[in-house]
Amino acid sequence: MNRGQAGREIFLDDEDRERFLSLLEDCASRWNVWTHAYCLMSTHYHLLLEDEEGRLDRAMRHLDGVYTQTFNRKYNRDGTLMRGRYRSRVVQTEGYVVEVVRYLHMNPVAAGLVEKAGDWEWSSHRAYLGGERLDCLRIDDVLELLGLPFGDHALDFDTFVHQAVDPTLEARLRAQKWSPILGSEPFVEECRNRVRRNPRLQSPGIPDGRKLAALDLEEVIGQAIDVFGLSEDALLRGKRGHRNLQRLVTLLACRDRTPSPAAAIAARFRVESGTIADLARRARELIDTDDAAADCQRELEKRLIETIHQSTT
Repeated sequence: MNRGQAGREIFLDDEDRERFLSLLEDCASRWNVWTHAYCLMSTHYHLLLEDEEGRLDRAMRHLDGVYTQTFNRKYNRDGTLMRGRYRSRVVQTEGYVVEVVRYLHMNPVAAGLVEKAGDWEWSSHRAYLGGERLDCLRIDDVLELLGLPFGDHALDFDTFVHQAVDPTLEARLRAQKWSPILGSEPFVEECRNRVRRNPRLQSPGIPDGRKLAALDLEEVIGQAIDVFGLSEDALLRGKRGHRNLQRLVTLLACRDRTPSPAAAIAARFRVESGTIADLARRARELIDTDDAAADCQRELEKRLIETIHQSTT
């Protein structure tokens, strides 16, 4: 999913929505990224996608990037449209995919925009009921998971969507803290171990890949203390007018490599939680422009990857 920057509307008329859906079809034809459900709201969108060839990141850059370009040209504006990089999670097929479909289709109802899911034109719900559908929309898999025969399923599917979502699962779907995996505990652990064993899946191009290989916050800090040969106080305490490369690199690793919230990271680094994003951005800029910062990051990343591998062998 993604949303407009500062709550800005990203769809102003039907032509905008049609353009977005056309780009979504491009993602299927060019990168084999297929859609199982979608819902376009005024300020954000939700997609349930299947990535057959590990090319989701490329497809989503195309979707958000080209849409932003056409939107800016149409409305004579410039700059970013979306809040940032899209947010994603791996969803377990059994027991969870159908709940995500229900959640997506009920978004306009939950927002008080319509009374029934089928009243909202800009979701895949009408297509599931037998209406016109995108070429990239695959409904058969979801119907099979629900045990509904294709062609005689509309009423039963509509009934399913309008039933209440399990409160615990709904809380996970609506949570502000975004978990990169939605599934049972065994499924979550299986996903984490798979990513931990495969460094390629931990690259920045794999959505939330590093968080799937999550380490404990204290474990990252402890490894940084060892790698850099610093005391805990020297590593974590900032000094005005002094640029502590090791501290910034460690803070970035804590943000990227652990599931810890900003408040927990801020408490350890003795800063306000609202500054964590800015400090992480500063660390990335330094790594890109300063050889010493890049060397610090390589040293720490090497140790952290070794730690991940040791935890799964």
